[in-house]
Parts: sequence; structure tokens; C-alpha cells
Amino acid sequence: MQVSIVNEHKYRELEPLNEMLVKRGGVKMIPEPKFVISGLVDNEEYVIKLRIDLADEFRYSYQNQQWTPFAPSTKNSKLSAITETEHRKETGATWNMRIVQFDKLLITREFNDIQRNVIHVEPNHKYIPVLTIQNVTTGKSTEFQFQQMEFIAVKSYQSARIRHTKRAPRKMNLAPGSSQKPQLIVPDILHSPTYGFTAAPPPFPFEYWLLYPQIQYQIQQLAYSLPMGPPMVPIHHIQCTEASQRVYAPEYGWNSILMPGAHKEQDDHYMFHHEIWAPQDHELEKLHVLTEQKNKPSETPQ
Repeated sequence: MQVSIVNEHKYRELEPLNEMLVKRGGVKMIPEPKFVISGLVDNEEYVIKLRIDLADEFRYSYQNQQWTPFAPSTKNSKLSAITETEHRKETGATWNMRIVQFDKLLITREFNDIQRNVIHVEPNHKYIPVLTIQNVTTGKSTEFQFQQMEFIAVKSYQSARIRHTKRAPRKMNLAPGSSQKPQLIVPDILHSPTYGFTAAPPPFPFEYWLLYPQIQYQIQQLAYSLPMGPPMVPIHHIQCTEASQRVYAPEYGWNSILMPGAHKEQDDHYMFHHEIWAPQDHELEKLHVLTEQKNKPSETPQ
């Protein structure tokens, strides 16, 4: 029978001594205890338990960036051994294929909060998790301890390096929620069957994808392309320069403002193509009309 830690590299980042933050109401252990078990008898049933024992009989203080014992342990420091968390019994074949993790385990510093899956630990004391594998068929039990899993229970992080290491992953957690549940380790070892150049795609809940199989299977893109609309043709707006052409009139010269019939500037900002007249334009227009009426020969009755 062999037991190994899954996330052993996380414990190495917290060496030489890990600090475990404890609060009222209970908090999860960081890192979370996860194990891989091998060598169990397939047809026998096992129950796996986890408890937290006091590592020594001392109380610690953080001085000069290290933990040093300074006093004997308190009376409540040994209360952690009275509570343990366990999994339901499974066959050895099932345990050999799974990652054993205790995601419901909480640690607290209040004795009144002790309940199922909640373990009491006293701050400034050193503890070590103990994994127990109990064979229900034969009645034998085996315990495993790992020195790299030892920790000091604290109310607040004392080491700046440990505080930064534990709080950094919380800023960007890209792991899906399903990764927090027990998983089979066989898919990680054996490769899944492939279809063409890609692995088997997950089932899509929408029937829309059934119309385009090349989205699910990339190899079909070679034979079937996605339906695409006509390419977008940019629309170019042609400015009309006819209205802004300068017209020469002998009596007014090149001054377009004095020309009664000349086209004025257009208000292109609001897309209005109407002529803009100034007040003097109206006066000149009236003068032009009066002049034309005076110069018009009068019709005499015959």
C-alpha cells in the first residue's frame, strides 16, 4: 500500500514551515489535502479518514522571521484529535482510481464550532494531518503522516512570503469549479480517442451546431466551409462640387456674396443640401427684382 501527495509542489513553496490561517466559523486548509492511494485490494472495502494531531508539546512565537518554541502547549491544543472527517466506504478498485481529497474539511479556533468535518486547532501550535485507511473487510487500519504537511495555526499570516504565496492565486483563479471535486486519474494517464485532428468534442446543448458539423469537427472544414455572406463593399460618398463652383459675373466680379443668383455654401455637417442666405442677400435680391421691374418695358394698350 502506497500513499502520495497530489499537490506536493505547493507544500514545497511554503517550506520550511507552513502557516494555516484559522478563523471563527471554520475555513478550508490551504493547500487542500489531496492523496493518491495505490496497492489496495480491489474486492475489499475501505474507509478513509483524516484527522489533525498535535505535532509536539510546545507553543510557538514568530521572531526574527522564524518560528521558535517558547512555552508548553495549552490544554485546548489537543482537542483536534477528537474530530475527524471521513469518506464513505468504497472498494479498493475505486480508491485506486480516484484522487482522495477532503474538500468539506474546515479548521476553526473556536471550541464551540466543533461539529462534523470541523476540526479545532489552537493558534501558535504545530499540527500535522494524519491519514487513516481502515479495511472494513479485515478490520485493520493503517496511518500515514507527511512531514511536509506540518503547519502552524495562526490568526493572521506572520511570514510575508507565505502570505503572498497563498493570496496570489486568489487574484486570478482560472480553474473551473469541477476541478474541486474528486476526479478519476485514468483520463489523465490514458489518452482519449481522437477524431481527425481534434479530440472528441463535448455535446452541444443547442441544435444550431448540428447544422454546421465543421464547427464541431475541424477536419470537415477542408470539405465544407461555413456559409458566409457577400463581402462588405465600402460606400464612398462623392461630394458634389457643382454647387460650390465660382461663377464670374461682370457686374459683380468674383465676389459671390454680392451675386443674387449665385449658389451659397451648403450645410454638409447635418446632411442638409439647402442654400444658406445671409440678410444682405435678401436685400440684394429685392433690389434685383425692383430693378428688373423698372427696366421692363411697359406695355401700352393698343
